[in-house]
Amino acid sequence: MREKLYSTTEWKKIEKEIIKRDEGCKVCNTKEDLIVHHKNHYADGGSNEESNLITLCNKHHGQVHTLERFYNNNHVFKTFEQILGEIKRRCQLPPKNLSGLSVTKDTKY
Repeated sequence: MREKLYSTTEWKKIEKEIIKRDEGCKVCNTKEDLIVHHKNHYADGGSNEESNLITLCNKHHGQVHTLERFYNNNHVFKTFEQILGEIKRRCQLPPKNLSGLSVTKDTKY
Protein backbone atom coordinates (compact mmCIF):
# COMPACT_ATOMS: atom_id res chain seq x y z
CA MET A 1 0.00 0.00 0.00
CA ARG A 2 2.81 2.40 0.92
CA GLU A 3 4.72 1.88 -2.32
CA LYS A 4 1.50 2.49 -4.19
CA LEU A 5 1.02 5.87 -2.44
CA TYR A 6 4.45 7.19 -3.37
CA SER A 7 4.01 6.40 -7.05
CA THR A 8 0.66 8.17 -7.46
CA THR A 9 0.18 11.45 -9.27
CA GLU A 10 -1.64 12.78 -6.21
CA TRP A 11 1.35 12.08 -3.93
CA LYS A 12 3.80 13.65 -6.38
CA LYS A 13 1.67 16.82 -6.33
CA ILE A 14 1.54 16.84 -2.51
CA GLU A 15 5.28 16.18 -2.31
CA LYS A 16 6.06 19.09 -4.64
CA GLU A 17 3.83 21.45 -2.60
CA ILE A 18 5.38 20.45 0.75
CA ILE A 19 8.95 20.82 -0.55
CA LYS A 20 8.04 24.26 -1.91
CA ARG A 21 6.38 25.23 1.41
CA ASP A 22 9.30 24.10 3.55
CA GLU A 23 12.00 25.53 1.25
CA GLY A 24 14.39 22.67 2.01
CA CYS A 25 15.23 20.35 4.88
CA LYS A 26 13.68 21.59 8.13
CA VAL A 27 16.86 20.61 10.00
CA CYS A 28 19.74 21.87 7.85
CA ASN A 29 18.02 23.89 5.09
CA THR A 30 19.70 21.98 2.28
CA LYS A 31 17.72 21.82 -0.92
CA GLU A 32 19.30 18.57 -2.13
CA ASP A 33 18.20 14.95 -1.73
CA LEU A 34 14.83 15.88 -0.18
CA ILE A 35 12.15 13.53 1.15
CA VAL A 36 8.67 14.38 2.40
CA HIS A 37 8.19 12.57 5.71
CA HIS A 38 4.95 11.70 7.51
CA LYS A 39 5.24 12.83 11.16
CA ASN A 40 2.61 10.25 12.05
CA HIS A 41 3.49 7.37 9.76
CA TYR A 42 1.19 6.70 6.84
CA ALA A 43 1.41 2.96 7.57
CA ASP A 44 0.07 3.66 11.07
CA GLY A 45 -2.87 5.70 9.78
CA GLY A 46 -1.11 9.06 9.41
CA SER A 47 -2.70 11.37 6.87
CA ASN A 48 -1.39 13.28 3.88
CA GLU A 49 -2.58 16.55 5.44
CA GLU A 50 -0.03 19.36 5.26
CA SER A 51 0.24 19.48 9.06
CA ASN A 52 1.44 15.84 9.09
CA LEU A 53 4.13 16.31 6.43
CA ILE A 54 7.61 17.76 6.68
CA THR A 55 10.57 18.02 4.30
CA LEU A 56 13.83 16.40 5.38
CA CYS A 57 17.04 15.66 3.54
CA ASN A 58 17.93 11.99 3.17
CA LYS A 59 20.49 12.20 6.00
CA HIS A 60 18.08 13.68 8.55
CA HIS A 61 15.22 11.46 7.39
CA GLY A 62 17.40 8.46 8.20
CA GLN A 63 18.27 9.92 11.60
CA VAL A 64 14.57 10.40 12.42
CA HIS A 65 13.84 6.75 11.68
CA THR A 66 16.92 5.58 13.59
CA LEU A 67 15.90 7.52 16.71
CA GLU A 68 12.28 6.38 16.40
CA ARG A 69 13.45 2.75 16.34
CA PHE A 70 15.83 3.34 19.24
CA TYR A 71 13.17 4.88 21.46
CA ASN A 72 10.52 2.33 20.45
CA ASN A 73 12.89 -0.57 21.16
CA ASN A 74 13.62 0.91 24.59
CA HIS A 75 9.93 1.57 25.33
CA VAL A 76 10.45 5.33 25.53
CA PHE A 77 7.72 7.53 24.09
CA LYS A 78 8.96 10.55 22.14
CA THR A 79 6.86 12.74 19.90
CA PHE A 80 8.05 13.54 16.41
CA GLU A 81 8.73 17.11 17.55
CA GLN A 82 10.95 15.85 20.39
CA ILE A 83 12.92 13.63 18.02
CA LEU A 84 13.30 16.43 15.47
CA GLY A 85 14.42 18.79 18.25
CA GLU A 86 17.07 16.30 19.32
CA ILE A 87 18.41 16.06 15.78
CA LYS A 88 18.44 19.86 15.42
CA ARG A 89 20.37 20.25 18.69
CA ARG A 90 22.94 17.70 17.53
CA CYS A 91 23.40 19.63 14.29
CA GLN A 92 24.02 22.86 16.18
CA LEU A 93 26.84 21.52 18.35
CA PRO A 94 29.99 23.48 17.66
CA PRO A 95 32.89 21.60 16.11
CA LYS A 96 35.62 20.53 18.50
CA ASN A 97 37.92 23.43 19.25
CA LEU A 98 41.19 22.85 17.46
CA SER A 99 42.42 26.45 17.77
CA GLY A 100 45.10 25.55 20.35
CA LEU A 101 46.71 23.06 18.02
CA SER A 102 49.37 23.93 15.59
CA VAL A 103 51.32 21.90 13.12
CA THR A 104 54.87 22.75 12.23
CA LYS A 105 57.41 21.00 10.10
CA ASP A 106 58.96 19.69 13.36
CA THR A 107 55.71 18.01 14.47
CA LYS A 108 56.17 14.27 14.84
CA TYR A 109 53.23 12.04 13.85
